[in-house]
Amino acid sequence: MQEVVSWNGDQSHCNITFLRSKNDWEEEDVLSLLALLANINVVLKGEDGIYWPHNSSGQFTIKSYRKETFKGSTQLDFPAKAIWKSKAPTKVCFLAWAETKGKIPLEEILARRSFK
Repeated sequence: MQEVVSWNGDQSHCNITFLRSKNDWEEEDVLSLLALLANINVVLKGEDGIYWPHNSSGQFTIKSYRKETFKGSTQLDFPAKAIWKSKAPTKVCFLAWAETKGKIPLEEILARRSFK
């Protein structure tokens, strides 16, 4: 954690670096994560440890992050099970997932091919 969190008195600052470049469709989620982390009060637990308050174990998980992000929202998450657990090829699953995120101009593609 010493590599990620720096302290200025009682205030902490997260210095996050990613192993790979983010994709266009991940930009919004990364910004949301950084905004959420900016509002978190980092508490040291023992030697070099941090507690994530949105999970009962104190460990950060993507599930607890998404739950916190969409808390109180009526927006439904994309149909993950229907897409990723289907028997369709992976590239078809990816295409369906990308479309749920609005990242594929499907109407334009279909119009070009005369499938109105």
